[in-house]
Amino acid sequence: MCSDSQPNNSWKLLFNPVSLKVCGPNVRGVITPSGDLYLENQSNGTIHNDILKTLTGWGVLPGPFRRNWTRKSPSESGFLTVQRYKDTDVICIGESNRLLYTKAGYEEHIAVFRQFLKAARANNPGITFVDKLVRIKPPFRGDAEVVYGFGY
Repeated sequence: MCSDSQPNNSWKLLFNPVSLKVCGPNVRGVITPSGDLYLENQSNGTIHNDILKTLTGWGVLPGPFRRNWTRKSPSESGFLTVQRYKDTDVICIGESNRLLYTKAGYEEHIAVFRQFLKAARANNPGITFVDKLVRIKPPFRGDAEVVYGFGY
């Protein structure tokens, strides 16, 4: 099921898609606490903020939209941002989730992220969700090494 076209008419949001066959590579999405997945059909420069603003505008996510979500857990922000890995059937945790950038941060916070992924699996059984950051290569920062990336 597709949403209406977005303002720039270059992408649409899919709601709980049956598969990723109708989506382009590297598309971004958002998982709600109930496990609903909103996924763009193609990525032409779209970023998670664009999707979040749209979902806030529709009332799917509580407003007002705030930009400081990258340093919050999904339980604090009320959503989890995700991204398809290339053109595979795999959805990973979006690279903007900064709490997971270090091994200690990953170990401390991953349980909350997994709750959102588990709920999304129940609503979207034809999609594989993994609890790794998409395309983050170690070391991401000089003070700590990322060890839990996917696809690097």
